[in-house]
Amino acid sequence: TPENKVFYSRLVLGLFGEIAPTHVKRFLTYVDVTYNPLDDNPLPSYGRSNFQSFDQATGLLMGGFIPSLEIKDIGGSAAIKYGGRILPASLWAEKNAPPKLSHNQKGLLTHRNLELAPIFGVTTRTNTA
Repeated sequence: TPENKVFYSRLVLGLFGEIAPTHVKRFLTYVDVTYNPLDDNPLPSYGRSNFQSFDQATGLLMGGFIPSLEIKDIGGSAAIKYGGRILPASLWAEKNAPPKLSHNQKGLLTHRNLELAPIFGVTTRTNTA
């Protein structure tokens, strides 16, 4: 799309539940949120998120930025603050997974293991390096 133009489209993702079950489970907790217009204190959802940046060098499209969602230190532990809710902030680390999953194709979903926020990236090009 031309510079500084809003682009609307449909995004279809395939998730690798057998390879990265923890990541898939956490990702889906932000997808499977029922919308209720009468709820003045909803759970955080990707339905309210946006793609905030695109890294020209790596081709990584960054998404999952949910407005007003914050990672806070509460009582010595990390927590997610969203609206009037305080939710646990757990690492998205995989048990029994390979040390590093390869993201060398375009169209793959990625999330940093040590990132507590539900932000994610989508690869937009093939990386042969």
